[in-house]
Amino acid sequence: MLAELYIRHFAIIDELRMKMMPGFNVLTGETGAGKSIILDAVMLVLGGRADTNMVRAGAETAYVEATFVLTPALQTAVLPLLEAEGLEDEAGQELLLARELRLSGRNICRINGRAVGLSLLRDVAEPLIDIHGQGDHLSLLKPRAHLPLLDSYARLEKERSLVTSGSGRLGSRAKKNWRRCAKTNGCGRSAATCSPSKSRKSPPPTSRWAKKKTCAPSACAWATANTSRATPPKP
Repeated sequence: MLAELYIRHFAIIDELRMKMMPGFNVLTGETGAGKSIILDAVMLVLGGRADTNMVRAGAETAYVEATFVLTPALQTAVLPLLEAEGLEDEAGQELLLARELRLSGRNICRINGRAVGLSLLRDVAEPLIDIHGQGDHLSLLKPRAHLPLLDSYARLEKERSLVTSGSGRLGSRAKKNWRRCAKTNGCGRSAATCSPSKSRKSPPPTSRWAKKKTCAPSACAWATANTSRATPPKP
């Protein structure tokens, strides 16, 4: 759990130290009091996006520090990452994350007082806190849910299922054609771009048509199975 949060020169906050109590904590205040700014500071120290506009006017740097008390479950998730980087705390029950943002755009991340990369800070912070917005539960705001919602509204679930299964069969057929083409010409290219003249293996001498034309799935099979025919089938 988050035990303490320290913020300095962040947005409109000059300096603030907050200690959290075990259990349910609530931040209240009128519009514009700065509740969302505190949440932005938490997101920053967890590895969120940094912007120089976050630095308080008249200051050179913004600084956010968060102290976490690790429960047994969090210790299981976090300690292996810390031990791998030599960042574990002696007691193993507290974790200190800090991030400093400068006007130049440079930001410094620290774990237990040691400078680390942003990616490592994100990995360590990931299991610590879940942040939920007002619209997180709304499927309408998720792009991947738009088409299923439209199909459901139009009562096209059956047609959608047929299209999905059909595209799966087409994908399987395309893979088979690619394997057939690669086996015939030894080039490893896809059936649509394979040219026997560029393949590692030379094409059969009786297949003059295959030397000149671009290989297509049906033509590729014809080149070896039907070399006696005068003309190939259209791809």
